[in-house]
Amino acid sequence: MCSAPPYPCTRNDIVLFLHIVRKAVRMEPSITLFITLTVLALFWAFANSCSISVSPQNVAARYGDTVILNCTSDCINLRWKTPAIQNFKRGPHWLVLNISNYDGWEANSICFVDENFLAEVKVLFYNVSTSMHFPKMVSDKDDVLILCNVSSRVGSMPALNLNLTLSIEGKILNYTKEDAILYKLRAAPKHHLKEILCKAEIEVFEQKFSDRTKDRLYVLYGPTQVNVTSDRTTFVAGENVTLRCSGDGNPPGEYFWNIPNNRSTTFTDDKRSLVVYLASEMDSGKYECTVENNLGRSQSHIEISVTKAHAMKGLWAIILVSVLAVIGLGSFLIWWVKRRKGEETLTKE
Repeated sequence: MCSAPPYPCTRNDIVLFLHIVRKAVRMEPSITLFITLTVLALFWAFANSCSISVSPQNVAARYGDTVILNCTSDCINLRWKTPAIQNFKRGPHWLVLNISNYDGWEANSICFVDENFLAEVKVLFYNVSTSMHFPKMVSDKDDVLILCNVSSRVGSMPALNLNLTLSIEGKILNYTKEDAILYKLRAAPKHHLKEILCKAEIEVFEQKFSDRTKDRLYVLYGPTQVNVTSDRTTFVAGENVTLRCSGDGNPPGEYFWNIPNNRSTTFTDDKRSLVVYLASEMDSGKYECTVENNLGRSQSHIEISVTKAHAMKGLWAIILVSVLAVIGLGSFLIWWVKRRKGEETLTKE
């Protein structure tokens, strides 16, 4: 009635069965036989049932990684069948399988009690590895060939759900489902030190795994975006004139100035700035800045105007001083008169 382990009968099972039989014998023989057979069939089915579950299921792991599988059941004497080295940890109703140092690509395993009660789990190892090749140092307007490729595998087969992307600073240059991209980029100053990314992505058991390779492009180019600036372009004679020149280039360029009348000036910041002290009308004109490196040159200029101090300004200054003097003198006379009157009044009293 009860089978041998792993399905042992418990004391409660036996007591329950005997109680049912005692009740049945008091009834008609035919009914008793029917109930007895039914009870025995149900008891046999219950005694021989067993549930088994494995977690996780459909496992994808990077090649060389460790995989841990946990099998649980309401039965005992659980066992694993696996192609990997058998490394177990056992509990009353569970059995953990540790797959490590495995040199295969598939490790499909079965947790079972016997051939009737088992649970299977698929274990696939994957690999996805990207590489990228291009000359690291180029000049402006050079054609740069960038090779982005990937080596991928899932289990015993090449990866099927493969996406390969080549981008620069987040802008996609090319995209394919093949294992390589060859892209021609026309180098420009805007590409200098920008990050180029080769990224591959595969999908295994509805999970996405990726690998990426990134590098930067070093672009040599002549000076660009040269600009000459000043706080203002009109000055009054006697003021100081300060000009600043800025430019972009790789390698950084040298700065040269062409100024009106070859006036003596003061340069600062590696000639990026100049100062004309106590400017005069003779310092009016075009101030040109040139930036030059071994790949080229570029220039920019600014027009500066220096005017005389207006004579009316001096006249207004004289008038203002005169008015202030008259006001001050009048105030003093009023004060003096009041004081004299005060003294005379005290003398009379």
